[in-house]
Order: sequence, then structure tokens, then C-alpha cells
Amino acid sequence: METVAPSGCAPREKRWSAGELTGYTRFVRTFSLIFAFIALMMLAMFLIYVVRGPVDPLIAGGIFVSFLACLAPALLLLKPFEDREALRRRRELAKRGREERRKADGPPEDGGS
Repeated sequence: METVAPSGCAPREKRWSAGELTGYTRFVRTFSLIFAFIALMMLAMFLIYVVRGPVDPLIAGGIFVSFLACLAPALLLLKPFEDREALRRRRELAKRGREERRKADGPPEDGGS
């Protein structure tokens, strides 16, 4: 559903502050934090198993691999996918594109015929 601004004005764009999570970002961050929590629990289980007594290397290895398997997606989802410079360039290009569209959608100039 599209919103219509009064008196033919262009609708205000919603601006996001730097600290605000947008769209799916909140869900991805929550998902990755759950993975990080599970990885932390697996690390605790591994340490408890190793410290408490006789260690079966196969079981210890399995627990440690489980820790790494949970830690990898958490780290991949939490890190930014592009460096700051590329992100800044992409935002500038999007801003220029919006400005060009705004100019193109403006009132047509009459040639005075």
C-alpha cells in the first residue's frame, strides 16, 4: 500500500539512525547471537569434560568440532559483509540515485508554446 502525501508533495523518506537495526538485520543478529550462545555452551561442555577426568579423544574432538561448527556461522553473520569504504560508496550512490529520481519526478518545465 502506497502512502500519498498531501498537496502533491513527495512523501518523507524514513531515515534510520546509525544505531537502529533495519529490516531483517534484527533477525539475523538475533539468530547469530543464538549460535554464539550455543557455541559458548559447547565450549563450556568441552572444558568441563577435559578438566573432570579421563578424556576419550573422540568425544573431546566431537565436542570441540561442535563448538567450531556453532561459532563459524555466528562470526560470519555478525561481521559486516563489506568494508566501511565500500559501504560509504554504496550509500553515496544510492543517495545520488534518489536525488536524480526526485529531479526526474519533479514538475515538468513548460517550454512556453
